[in-house]
Amino acid sequence: MSANISMAQCSNALKYTLVYNRFDINEDYNSNCTDKSIEITQYYWRSQVDSDIEQDNKKNRDSSNNVTIDDYDYFKELFKNQRCHICNARFTWKNRPTLDRIDNKLGHSKDNVLPCCLYCNVCKANRDKKQMKLIEQQYKYTLFKQLPMTLTSDEGYQLLRKGITGGISNVIHRYNIAGETRINHFEFDQENKCVYSIDSDYVMTHVVQLDFHSQYPSVMSGEPNMLNPYTNHIIYMPAQLIEKIDDKDRCKALIYDQNRFSEDPLVVDKMLIFVAEIKGHADEKYLNEAINWGYNSKKY
Repeated sequence: MSANISMAQCSNALKYTLVYNRFDINEDYNSNCTDKSIEITQYYWRSQVDSDIEQDNKKNRDSSNNVTIDDYDYFKELFKNQRCHICNARFTWKNRPTLDRIDNKLGHSKDNVLPCCLYCNVCKANRDKKQMKLIEQQYKYTLFKQLPMTLTSDEGYQLLRKGITGGISNVIHRYNIAGETRINHFEFDQENKCVYSIDSDYVMTHVVQLDFHSQYPSVMSGEPNMLNPYTNHIIYMPAQLIEKIDDKDRCKALIYDQNRFSEDPLVVDKMLIFVAEIKGHADEKYLNEAINWGYNSKKY
């Protein structure tokens, strides 16, 4: 702890110590996945076969007895009905299967491979078994407890980044004083192609919060915030980016799900936090009718 000088560092170290204080390396942290078991396609299997041959050739391993395209039906049923031999997780399209070699000196022959999920296969590599198990179990524990994880998808990062910076700031004033600061509104000057922030005749009577930073205590403590009508008034910190959904019907089902307004903790815990990206266009002559909607003014 001597290296943790600042209060922020000490707080962060303490937080993760408490989070992992119930971690058991021998516990089963596989979640009850409801996704359908994977049924690999011939294209998927062909890519697997080609990848294994390329890998063996690079390491100068004999690939003459490797699995082939003709083994498709066998491994299709294997991946569908069996689990990862390391972590015992089911294979789905979100948890895709690979082949782990029993003897690393030999190639990917049918009698030298076991079904293995991609993460475990990469994690295993040439590591010591105990080291590999620790890394793999910590990963499973993080997923099981829905702890914050590193954002690894560039597409997901770019989408979320748009909501962090860019466009006109919603914080119009550097300071806000109740009873003095006027409420502003935007107006688009079609001739000069610019947007002006104009004082209205209305004066602020209450300052609720300045920005999201003032909500951090509510987020970290899990205290209800009545300004949030969703998820039982509790503000949740995003944990893991699960997927990007382009299907309109699935998007509507998430957006209009009335369970978001539930006050039942058991219902709320199963809800997904989402970011919706909607693309639209408004002609310049109609901009002033909707310019005070933040997302319409970001390009000006």
